[in-house]
Amino acid sequence: MNLNEVVDLLKEMVDSCSDLNGGDFLIAPSKVAQSRVEGYEIHMTGKFSESAKRYLNDLAIKKKLAIIQHPESVMIYQVRSKP
Repeated sequence: MNLNEVVDLLKEMVDSCSDLNGGDFLIAPSKVAQSRVEGYEIHMTGKFSESAKRYLNDLAIKKKLAIIQHPESVMIYQVRSKP
């Protein structure tokens, strides 16, 4: 995802899921040459409700993004296309 896409996605998430309010968000570029991440990724930390986790999972599926969820962190990114 390019930077504008990530910013728009983050705005959509915060506007659509009030349970995400109070979390910490980081937009980070992938700088590793052989990374699976295409462009930028979103990292979130905080205590996520079950509804917030479900919302994020459903959003990732809808937008065809990869998601990694841990008890107090979530990472959403676009998988790099194979050459």
